[in-house]
Amino acid sequence: MLDIKQSDLLESRKRQLVEPIQQLFQTLEDKKRVEERLLETYDDLLDQVKSALEAKREIGVQLAVQLESLKKASISFFAILFFLSNRSATKAISLFRVYPWKK
Repeated sequence: MLDIKQSDLLESRKRQLVEPIQQLFQTLEDKKRVEERLLETYDDLLDQVKSALEAKREIGVQLAVQLESLKKASISFFAILFFLSNRSATKAISLFRVYPWKK
């Protein structure tokens, strides 16, 4: 643009060349600002997604621990039930031995 302003062209011709170039520069600056805002927005969204993913992982770990605990509790419960039912059956059999059925 300096070359145009310092050239030997008529003032009207210089203005015809300089004004569109200035508008182009302004448009490019505007575009650059918009792109910078978009990048900032994308960075913010990416940070939010990363945080959400980390929270999801933590919840998954907590659920896995709870599930494992419930499995152990269920196995213990069923083992106790099995033991008790087995004891009851054994007791019943022993009672039949002590008090045999009359024939």
